[in-house]
Amino acid sequence: MRIVLLTMEYPPQKGGVANYYWGLVQALQKDWNLTMDVQIVKEGYRWYQILKNIWRQHCDYLWVGQILPIGTAALILNYYQQQKYIVSLHGMDINLALKHKSWLTKKILQRARFIIVNSHYTAQLIPKYIDQKKIIIAYPCPHITYQVDQSELLLLKDKYHLPDNYILSVGRLVERKGFQLVLQAIADLSDRYPDIFYVIVGSGPYHEYLQQIVIKLGLQKKVLFLSIADDRELAGIYQLAKFLCNPTLVKGADVEGFGIVYLEANYFQKAVIAFASGGVTEAVSDLVTGLISTPQKLINDIERLWLDQSLATELGNKGSKIVQTKFSYQRQAQQIISKLYAKD
Repeated sequence: MRIVLLTMEYPPQKGGVANYYWGLVQALQKDWNLTMDVQIVKEGYRWYQILKNIWRQHCDYLWVGQILPIGTAALILNYYQQQKYIVSLHGMDINLALKHKSWLTKKILQRARFIIVNSHYTAQLIPKYIDQKKIIIAYPCPHITYQVDQSELLLLKDKYHLPDNYILSVGRLVERKGFQLVLQAIADLSDRYPDIFYVIVGSGPYHEYLQQIVIKLGLQKKVLFLSIADDRELAGIYQLAKFLCNPTLVKGADVEGFGIVYLEANYFQKAVIAFASGGVTEAVSDLVTGLISTPQKLINDIERLWLDQSLATELGNKGSKIVQTKFSYQRQAQQIISKLYAKD
């Protein structure tokens, strides 16, 4: 079987979606001997430019990485050449597509042979009249699995002037990630805990605003912003952290479809704090792998894990075991294979 993945996000590009496709492609090739071809679509391409490039494709399935505009080209190819196609959805993409091009989006989903989603939450965003039997849930899985040795960790601490204990957030710097709430919590706790420290890893349009909050709250000596492109360094940052705090919010159509950072932190035996938004509760189990918090409880939950190392260790250890048994791309690829080869 030959599948052609058309996507605007794939390594060497960075990001959760790029890593997700890379992980699934590798597992489908290695473990199931599928012929997987990846064609990267340039950002800004219109549907007719994509269609021109794939018009003479001959494959068992086109795999649509972004429902718009790639799905439009796949839909037309399906009409004229009966080319079967698969669509992947991640959360925000389906919300925006239904909002701005509802009729077209529904038609793309109706004619898709299968729809791969990253969580049960994302599956629920698909209109109910779309055949639910063709939905495949394939979770994102950690790709940062380096174990950094002690000598490297010491060098990393020295390079970035990291303290012995710190709270960590990882993600794109946008309002929805909720890092501004963590900053306020750090300010409220800093008098009681003079050694409390917060590290934010990421980049994005909210960076300047977050820095302004730091100055306003007088947290210049308690907050460190890092923009790390190296996965090995990020692995070390996870290993050195006390716990992860990513209290994601829902901002209109912008929602967390799953939350790979929680699994990454758990992989390194770190407890996590999260809000129950979008598909996050499929990545985080309350009092099992971390704490499901609320804006009202956030300060207390941060304080709880900051003080209770035994609880943080217990949650981190449980999370690590769950990640290593449930969240592998080999396992997710099996979900796809079972549908592809199922008898109608």
